[in-house]
Amino acid sequence: MENVQYFEFKNQERMTLLPLLLVGDEDKEKVMGYLNLGKIFVAKIQSKIVAALLMIFDDKGNAEIKNISVLPKYQGNGIGTQLISFVVSKSPKSLEQLIVGTGDADIQNIYFYLKNGFRFYGIRKNFFKEYARPIVSNGITLQDMVVFNRIINS
Repeated sequence: MENVQYFEFKNQERMTLLPLLLVGDEDKEKVMGYLNLGKIFVAKIQSKIVAALLMIFDDKGNAEIKNISVLPKYQGNGIGTQLISFVVSKSPKSLEQLIVGTGDADIQNIYFYLKNGFRFYGIRKNFFKEYARPIVSNGITLQDMVVFNRIINS
């Protein structure tokens, strides 16, 4: 893989990342609801941003990854894994755990999170009923969100 740079996306127009973030969450209304919250970290090859991770912090020592997206052309090359590693390395000492969720039929995503040190944490029943249109993964309409956590500092 070409030289990939990882950094926090600061003081820039977040709307420019919308097409990329829609790779990870197809519901534009949902993405717009969290686009201007939290922090965004990106992966860049030459002048092109190829991956993004948006996370929101709470006051209990947790951060939730609301969106992690890698352009399809660059998936499977370790960029998502390296982006998570970068985010963990830049996390404040007060961060106890990362939380992330994915669809109940998103087998590839479930594998990805387990491979990256996350463990099963819970289920958000009927989560995808709130979406404007049904989301289908692997031929199955998503219903519940599978939630994972990864302990960072305990």
